[in-house]
Amino acid sequence: MKPITSYLILAGIFAFLLVWKYAALDGATVPVLGALMAGYLIISLRNRHASKEVKDSGVINTIVPVFLLILVVCILIIDNGGLASPLFFLLSFLCFAIAFSLPPITAVIFTAGIVLLFLPDVAGLEMTDILVHFGSLILLTPLAYFFGREFQARTKKNADDQETADRIRREAATVLRDNQNMSEDNKVQLADIIHETDELRKS
Repeated sequence: MKPITSYLILAGIFAFLLVWKYAALDGATVPVLGALMAGYLIISLRNRHASKEVKDSGVINTIVPVFLLILVVCILIIDNGGLASPLFFLLSFLCFAIAFSLPPITAVIFTAGIVLLFLPDVAGLEMTDILVHFGSLILLTPLAYFFGREFQARTKKNADDQETADRIRREAATVLRDNQNMSEDNKVQLADIIHETDELRKS
């Protein structure tokens, strides 16, 4: 998924949450949360029984669960007091999940959206509560961005290493297959290369 697509989906989610907050849709909370959780569980069960290649491919397997969690957590918070909700701390964990699964800058956009969504709730709250809720989320967002960027960079490097190992193995196997007249020493060296790349692919 392109970063701009993630941003647009996130903007759509906040637009939905804004409508949810001010449209008095409390009666629809249970069925909506049930549908969202059912979707999340179905995707999770599919991922549990799928191969690593299937898990790592496709928007449904990797991205949609994060957006479903955003909706579930935010709806629960809105329906349980908004900024004063005891569930507000879950947004900090959600910020890290977003930074690890989506482009890390999305975590910053998410935090900005949360502040705008719940800013009207500050009326009537103690300043201490406001600072604790907003302050903790804002302070943790740079950490989420940094760790998310490092995690995704390392994941990309590992994927590149795997791709390089696959290419070397294919080329060595091709040379070994097409040149049966080479010396035994060269055959042993190529066999060692194939073995080493197999070990790298398993790691």
